[in-house]
Amino acid sequence: MSKVVSNFYTISATTEPEHKIFYRLYVPDDNQIVATLLLVHGMQEHSGRYEELASYLTTQNFAVLSYDQLGHGKTALQVDQLGYFKKHGAKKQLIDDAITMSNFLRETYPQLPQFILGHSMGSFVTRCVLQKIGRQFKGPLSWGQANVKKDPWPFAFYSLFSIVLPLKEEVN
Repeated sequence: MSKVVSNFYTISATTEPEHKIFYRLYVPDDNQIVATLLLVHGMQEHSGRYEELASYLTTQNFAVLSYDQLGHGKTALQVDQLGYFKKHGAKKQLIDDAITMSNFLRETYPQLPQFILGHSMGSFVTRCVLQKIGRQFKGPLSWGQANVKKDPWPFAFYSLFSIVLPLKEEVN
């Protein structure tokens, strides 16, 4: 079981207009937290999509912070804002928001190791965050990210070699 705190976090910066980000913070019932995880969702998703994962991780004593990115979930305050980031500087805003939420999590649990997980579009945001504040994290996790296959020939040879010289699989 876990406790869930959900609220809006107000982001105010000198160069951007103030805006609010909806977040969910999942905490183990016994508050015996060993590490934290910032979860960055994908396109057309929201923080609630990962409730099952976050709840499981709290059983492993993780505190998990998931938030609705700009134009997603409850951060989009009106239906016509869904899927819309902003006219200019959207990439920077997504990255800055992720860094702000990471800092919020770090301020809440300053002594604990912090991890970051990005899914799909969130994996791109996560990569950019890692370029800026990567040392803040104990480790990154990423899934559903795009992968550009430059040349299919190495994959064809790999398939051929796996038939000619199969690897022995051992199961312990």
